[in-house]
Amino acid sequence: MIQDFHPRRLLPIITAGLVVGLLEIVLATSFAALIFTGELSSYVPQGIGLALMGTILSGILLALFTSFPGTVGGNQDVPAAFMAVVVAAIVTAMPAGATSQETFLTAVAAITLTTLLAATFFLLLGVFKLGALVRFLPYPVIGGFLAGTGWLLVSGAFYTMVDVPPDSTLFSLIIQAENLILWLPGLILAVIMLLLLRRSDHFLIMPGLVLGGTLLFYLLAWISGTSLVELGEQGLLLGPFPSESLWQPLTPSDLAQVNWPAIVSQTASLVTIFLVSSVALLLNVSGLELATKRDMKINRELSAAGVANFASGFVSGLINFQQLSLSALNFKSKASSRLVGLISAGFCAAAMLFGAVAFSLVPVIIVSALLLYLGLSFLSEWLI
Repeated sequence: MIQDFHPRRLLPIITAGLVVGLLEIVLATSFAALIFTGELSSYVPQGIGLALMGTILSGILLALFTSFPGTVGGNQDVPAAFMAVVVAAIVTAMPAGATSQETFLTAVAAITLTTLLAATFFLLLGVFKLGALVRFLPYPVIGGFLAGTGWLLVSGAFYTMVDVPPDSTLFSLIIQAENLILWLPGLILAVIMLLLLRRSDHFLIMPGLVLGGTLLFYLLAWISGTSLVELGEQGLLLGPFPSESLWQPLTPSDLAQVNWPAIVSQTASLVTIFLVSSVALLLNVSGLELATKRDMKINRELSAAGVANFASGFVSGLINFQQLSLSALNFKSKASSRLVGLISAGFCAAAMLFGAVAFSLVPVIIVSALLLYLGLSFLSEWLI
């Protein structure tokens, strides 16, 4: 690792680490907005804090224990999409007299439990050297699962933008003229992301689109004379955020407010999440082997993901594991170093500690466009 500090290697490593950190922040924000919607929309700030803290700890551990330096980990779209469905079901299952705080704590307890279960399952697969079992999964089953994940992400993105549950009334409501401004720009940006990233996999394209879209949003707001307060009142910004810390994990005193029957009613769904997460993890590792033309130690990667998710679970974070696209880009940009994950984690930590005001200014359209892009890419690749 000493050679990574040579100027010729250090510059691309630092650049890759900052870019990965920025994308991890965007993903954490997007997935928090996806999961904490409807009655729980006021808890998006706390959701971002939980997602970021999990990313920080798991990012550090995966960077240190991976068998392939340059591999980075973070929040994942597959478990986040399924977790959004589970949380929505938990909200519905809560008793009539439940407070919003009790509902939020029950959702966080479900997230914590799922992440710890996934950690245990990953670790057992790695210890007993069962990673190669992914080779025997039928390809149509994998494709159907990933296409379904894409649909969950697309419908969740529209829910985030229009604030309408993804049910039979969603389509009839989004085509109404007054709702077009809420979702059409996000869809256009998502399609642009999809087209550009199909033509090139340069690691600066995604950050550039996110930054450019944000600047364009504020430019149009300035031209129209719309103030920040008005943007917030119209539901176009994530904020305002509370002044206290974004990270508020479960405490022993909170457990008394958790509605455990509501969580137990979702047992089958919770088991499904960590099972499909293990499949997604193994597919990511296999894909990274193909992208880099190097063999990875699959069972070691499972064990590393297990350790990382124990850390994430204990801070009430989401399921995290190795990311295919960002890791492959690190390799292509000559940034195959453990420092990339460490720099990314440090950048996320700085943003969480000092960037609450900045998070409150993030346009909902940008967050939803990323979810739409992820969903459309899944549908395009695995369904169409």
